[in-house]
Formats: sequence, structure tokens, C-alpha cells
Amino acid sequence: MKRALLLALALASQSCAPAGPCDYRQLALDGEEGLDLTADEHGVGWMQSSCFSCHQAWDLHPEACVDEIWLGVIEGMVDHSDTYSCTLCHGMNGLTEQEWVDGVSGASP
Repeated sequence: MKRALLLALALASQSCAPAGPCDYRQLALDGEEGLDLTADEHGVGWMQSSCFSCHQAWDLHPEACVDEIWLGVIEGMVDHSDTYSCTLCHGMNGLTEQEWVDGVSGASP
């Protein structure tokens, strides 16, 4: 019984995982807003300015998931010590510029 339960849990977790390592990153390109984040696409991260609370700076734009032409551009723009650089491509994430600068979150904790 215990073995069957472990197998069921393992299969369930695999079925929820994206098909490829870049799938969830590329979903951001699907909507009308393109790279700009929307409430529907960004879920619990909507209206948050602390990007690195959820996203690891070292793994934001892996080479395997970004077109080679854009990789150099991205690397030149992203400042891993300042999340404001994220807004250059991904918009203000539902915040005003002043809210972003002030570190004000519009979402409930």
C-alpha cells in the first residue's frame, strides 16, 4: 500500500510539471502584452516589486531559453542588484513607478 501511494504521488507531481525547462518562461510571451507582465500571467507575484524574492537572479534568463541574439542585450540590461531593471522589459507589474521605487506592494501578504 505504501509503495502504491508513493508511486501515485510521484506520477501526480510529474504530470503537473512543465513539459520542458523553458515552458513556464515562454508563457509570458503568449498574451497580448508580450513581455509585460499581467495579473493573469504573474499570479501571486502581481503588484510586487521584490522580484528576487521569488526569482533567483542567477537563473532568470538561461541561455537554453533565450534566443542567442537577445541574450547579450538582456545581460547588458539586467542589474541583479536592482529589480527596477526588470521593468525595462516586463513593465511595472501593476505598480506605478513611484510605488516601485518606494518598494510599496499593492498585493496582500
